[in-house]
Amino acid sequence: MTTNTPLHDIIVTELGGRVGAGVCGSILAQLGATVIVPEGGTGGKAEHRAQLMAGKLSIRLDAQAVSDVELLDRLVARSDVLIVSSDVDPQLPSYSGWLVDTKRVVCNVTAFGDSGPLSGKPYSEAQVQALSGILDTTGLASAAPTPIQLPLVEFMTGIYAAAACQAALRVLRRGGDGGQLIDMALYDCAFSAMATFLPKLLSGAGGDVNDQWDRKLVECSSSGRPHYRDDALRKQ
Repeated sequence: MTTNTPLHDIIVTELGGRVGAGVCGSILAQLGATVIVPEGGTGGKAEHRAQLMAGKLSIRLDAQAVSDVELLDRLVARSDVLIVSSDVDPQLPSYSGWLVDTKRVVCNVTAFGDSGPLSGKPYSEAQVQALSGILDTTGLASAAPTPIQLPLVEFMTGIYAAAACQAALRVLRRGGDGGQLIDMALYDCAFSAMATFLPKLLSGAGGDVNDQWDRKLVECSSSGRPHYRDDALRKQ
């Protein structure tokens, strides 16, 4: 990495198996960080490996081999940022221990965060789309709710996570005590995206639900790609 990039002196270990963890690591790598990805499992990132591994270093480890576990421990000890996904990677040791007496950032990308009734449940991209309401804003106006076939929420969450990592590093460089824990939930980011529908619906600016703005905009383009429709929240 060149020394004129913002994060040229930062080492990141990307342990999380979620796509969002991979997106976060990719953005940090593009900003100059050295991002190391220990591989050996499967996880949601596997099918997107070609896109998510660009600009990173890969190391294959066997979780059953003592020497590989020791190597991972040394790698973690040297890292400035750890990216984990505790809901889909339960085999990892508790990330809370990595924060003790350290100047380190731990970013945990999960479906629902560290607290709440659904905390720890490894919901998929499609399940989070459904629960947040995103699934009901796409597809044919006359059809059932349609899931987006790309990991949209995971990518959004990865972008938020990368921004949060940079803020946390800034806190540490200004002399902040201890480590920094980032609790990044897919559901929170998905719900935030849904907020773009609210101002018009809550202000009453749309008028009659049958006017041009409130109609389900188009059925579908000739290519079959879904279009957003802005009246979905009225039915909820």
